Amino acid sequence: MVNKKYSLHKLSNGMRLVLAPNKSTKAVSIMIGYRVGSRNEDVSVNGMAHFVEHLMFKGSRKYPKPMDVSRALDGLGAESNAFTGKDMTAYYIKVAADKLEAALDILSDMLIYPKFNSREIERERGVIIEELNMYKDIPQAIASDLIDKLIYQGHPLSREIGGTKKTVSSISRAGLIKFCKQYYITNNAVISIAGNMDEAMVIKLCKKYFKEHNKRYFKDEVNRFVKKQVEARVRLYTKKTEQVYLTLGFPALADNDPRLSTLKLLTIVLGGGMSSRLFVELREKRGLCYSVNASIGTFEETGDFLIRVGLDRGRINEALKLVLKEVKRMKTSLVSQAELDLAKDLIFGTTVLGLEHSEYVAEFYAKEVLFQESITTPEQKLASIKKVTASDIKLLANELFIQNKLNLAVVSPIKSEKIEEFRELLKI
Repeated sequence: MVNKKYSLHKLSNGMRLVLAPNKSTKAVSIMIGYRVGSRNEDVSVNGMAHFVEHLMFKGSRKYPKPMDVSRALDGLGAESNAFTGKDMTAYYIKVAADKLEAALDILSDMLIYPKFNSREIERERGVIIEELNMYKDIPQAIASDLIDKLIYQGHPLSREIGGTKKTVSSISRAGLIKFCKQYYITNNAVISIAGNMDEAMVIKLCKKYFKEHNKRYFKDEVNRFVKKQVEARVRLYTKKTEQVYLTLGFPALADNDPRLSTLKLLTIVLGGGMSSRLFVELREKRGLCYSVNASIGTFEETGDFLIRVGLDRGRINEALKLVLKEVKRMKTSLVSQAELDLAKDLIFGTTVLGLEHSEYVAEFYAKEVLFQESITTPEQKLASIKKVTASDIKLLANELFIQNKLNLAVVSPIKSEKIEEFRELLKI
């Protein structure tokens, strides 16, 4: 059973708390989200937000050593992790409902009283550099970084979330502490809890465990992205690979754009599943690739639309022409009613399944509170999906899929001097 109820509260220190109770589950998920990510960093310390995230698990007041944190979490039978994005950093713990208070105790202590032990900082610096090395061995990850550099050229959103070896090596303990004090503050945070709970008790517990959270008020004026692209952009990365990895991208919609429901359906029709146009044309009919998909990313003031393909390097021109042909077809003809209904059914199904998991619900409401002026429930978002028409999709495709806004990143053994050949293929 999907629970539709949520409640929003504000603690005396200004920290926001959103609760989404669901008595049909025996689990509860706690997520603490901060509105900070790689876009908030100075270029010289790119990777700072990600570095801070790692260190939050490396010792606190009650749990002074990394092993103390690990044992405390393991003792709860908890699922726990964290992630850093370009505009958000979040920490979560999922536990059995009767372990809720213990989980709040651990998570609050980690975030309010981090040790930033010098030895642990140096140890973790090496871990992060190895993480960066790992991504440099993954062609899909390289292509993802390249397309961001093309779409968001010259802007903080173009930077890699983890930073570079050079920047990570230069980050100091003092800088980490300053960054944490600047952004890990109550007005920049949300506590989101979903699952089996007594709401009144949870509110009391959050007041208890987060009362000492840094409540300094700070409003960060982020460097807003302005779309200035006037011609198609291409970037080649030469690497010995068995496959070619293509990523095509266009600037797209912000996360509060009312047409986002339309873009989601466009994405599914074009490349969102095994019945999508790209999957059928490239994989099922011609066997050109193993993987092909379309996706969207959104930020406060902008967003992107991406198509990713992994294919035989000997058939790259054929595949690229087919992808662009399908992109153009979204502009020139209406999607069929059957395609539209199928795409809507897919969104409804995946949303309902997601809402069965408390961690999904906690993250959903955390993002709503951090980035929206008011909360739109999953049910309200699904209602907007229902209203989208084939004409809406065609209209949006014509607005977004513009020749001089196209970006192409290629990771392959192909030499960089072939770049002009790719430019010649980019016709929509």
